[in-house]
Amino acid sequence: MNRYPSNHRIFKSFADQRCLAPNNGRHFETTKNTSFIMKHFLFTAVILVLFAACKKKTLSESTTGSPVFMFSGNVNNLPVTYTAGDNSLYMHTEFFKDDQNLVTLKGFFSPYNCVTCEPYLSFEFKDEDPNIESSLYSDINSFFERTYFNSVSLDSVLFNSPTESFKFIPDNNPQGTTYFWDFGDGDTSNLFSPTHTFLSGGVKNVRLITRLNNLRDTIEIPIDVTLFSECRNKFYVTVDSTTINVNAEGLFKSHLWYFGDGGLGQDIAATHTYNSGGLYEVTLKSSNDLCLSTFKRKINIMQGAQIPVSNFYYSTFTSSETKLLPRVNNSTCIITLKTDGKTYKSYKNTGLIDQSTKKVIKINSIAPYENNLQGEKTIQINAEIDLFLYNINNSNDSIPIKSNQLSIAVSYPS
Repeated sequence: MNRYPSNHRIFKSFADQRCLAPNNGRHFETTKNTSFIMKHFLFTAVILVLFAACKKKTLSESTTGSPVFMFSGNVNNLPVTYTAGDNSLYMHTEFFKDDQNLVTLKGFFSPYNCVTCEPYLSFEFKDEDPNIESSLYSDINSFFERTYFNSVSLDSVLFNSPTESFKFIPDNNPQGTTYFWDFGDGDTSNLFSPTHTFLSGGVKNVRLITRLNNLRDTIEIPIDVTLFSECRNKFYVTVDSTTINVNAEGLFKSHLWYFGDGGLGQDIAATHTYNSGGLYEVTLKSSNDLCLSTFKRKINIMQGAQIPVSNFYYSTFTSSETKLLPRVNNSTCIITLKTDGKTYKSYKNTGLIDQSTKKVIKINSIAPYENNLQGEKTIQINAEIDLFLYNINNSNDSIPIKSNQLSIAVSYPS
């Protein structure tokens, strides 16, 4: 994962009035009474020296009081309270880029000496533009203008898509004839009768090239491969010496035949007689109010059987294909809870459902807070949650979580 500086940013708030030096540079505490030193200026010199060594953190002008970062509510219908500063529990903050390249602001409760251990409760807020490199898409106030943040459907959504595949069937040719197919979409095949699925719709010029010794023949037929298209025509032909009978298929109003020797025909069926032998390409153009479709066949008139002829028909069949629909999980919030050795998140760990409109957290207010130990700006967020969290290993295992007393901090790029 491409992260910003990886050190954790930690906040701890106490109810008593004291100021302690950072412990290994990992946390700090704020005073709630800036006049404390003034009231005790007559203490002994030793005490004065101790207080002089204490570096008090200064809040920004728009921040008032010493907020208590906490979660107070119910988890799995049992009362739970997480308070930063109690029982070695801390409010950690960080920001980073996730695996979808979205800037993510994160605040989480966890023990001071183990940022992944229980009790663990985290909140991740995703930005809305994956192209932003080192800042937010907008200012921090606009970022949290959304009263609600939605849930996610992981990085993609699985869905079953009907797929139409084509089976191409050439005419029989003398033994030793080779076949080369060009499907008009960049794919080819050397099989006698290949099956092909087109990844995009529209008209594709499907070409068949046959070879036998030094003889070569080719035909190219434009086919509308749009899913379940009704704009596909074809015809069948019978040959009796120099006379052919043709019959068209398809739901079309008009038909125009080109027999390859200058002769023309109309209607759904036609008869034509050739004056001399040869290999003729018969073309049928069928049309209706919506489209024009073309189909072709080669006609061998008195040329013998030892030449390759590149004719083919095709049929279609439908199947269901499972596809992944990529999803950018922007403008979302992900809540993660670790309890009893299990990890629960605010979305189901499955790509079978779309959870992108699920409400996760309600933001009531935000306020700037003092910089963390790394000098990064932070804000305090007051919010409410009332939803289910789902076991990442078993989406049928869910637990309710609810709180209207939620105060967390996140750091953010400035």
